[in-house]
Amino acid sequence: MRRCLAMVDSGAKITLEDRVRNRRDVTYVARILVRAVEDLMQMAGASALRDESPIQRGWRDVRAVSCHVFCDFNAAAAENYGRMALGHPLNPRDAFV
Repeated sequence: MRRCLAMVDSGAKITLEDRVRNRRDVTYVARILVRAVEDLMQMAGASALRDESPIQRGWRDVRAVSCHVFCDFNAAAAENYGRMALGHPLNPRDAFV
């Protein structure tokens, strides 16, 4: 994620290859974050499910963001990265590339 942000902040021209790799990386970060928050929720126990629990709020927020189509690693991000790496044309369904 830091590499993606540094690239955007640098003001350098971002190539299609950069965009495909960044999309893969950002969606994978979302996947890792969901797993980390799920682990935290599991460790916190049943009391973390209460509405007033800040852990529950964070868990719910992370889950909600991860459901956005842009954060879907499997939908197109991983597929298009693989296509690019193997020299195949990108899947045109991915509107975010």
